[in-house]
Amino acid sequence: MISHILHILLTARRPYIVNIRGIKFIILRGCFRPDISYSTYLTILGLIRLLHDRRGLLKICETCAGSGMIGIFLSKVFKKCYIVLTDISKIALENAKLNVKTLKVDDRVDIVCTASASAIRDSSFDIAVSNPPYLPCDSYVEICAGSSMNVLREIIIDLFRIVKKGGLVLYTTSSIAPIVIDTVLESVRTPIDTVLLVLCRRS
Repeated sequence: MISHILHILLTARRPYIVNIRGIKFIILRGCFRPDISYSTYLTILGLIRLLHDRRGLLKICETCAGSGMIGIFLSKVFKKCYIVLTDISKIALENAKLNVKTLKVDDRVDIVCTASASAIRDSSFDIAVSNPPYLPCDSYVEICAGSSMNVLREIIIDLFRIVKKGGLVLYTTSSIAPIVIDTVLESVRTPIDTVLLVLCRRS
């Protein structure tokens, strides 16, 4: 019952528009609602901070991309970034494709249907980022990573696999999640926990 209620709260009941700094994203019915997620905005803010003085072309892969808001926002703000978005959800892929087309970034954003980054080559990106399920619960809800956190652990392993040596890995997690973390780049307090944006460098 609680899982059903959470699913209803976390997914769009009808299509709507989210406006971030003048960039308008379409969220389709049934897609995860990124605008009500603390971790979405935390990831965007962290990436802006991280990339603001970067020069040259950067290859970035965002896994569990949903509607594509994070990666597409980066492609609009940082014109020299090449972005790959991945997701396994049919509605998420449809939503991301729609936003890529509507916002006219198809020349620098590609979309791949895959679980996490399983279809992505090793050591092929400068930065790998994910705003994945990260809460320690077993319900089939968009934010649950399993009580043992296996879902998040597998995603993090994939992120490290696809970045080059010296490349950066960013992912969101929670203060109540039993997962090893590295440097906390950004954090925000919510009613139930503290959401953390973790930054790691592949050695």
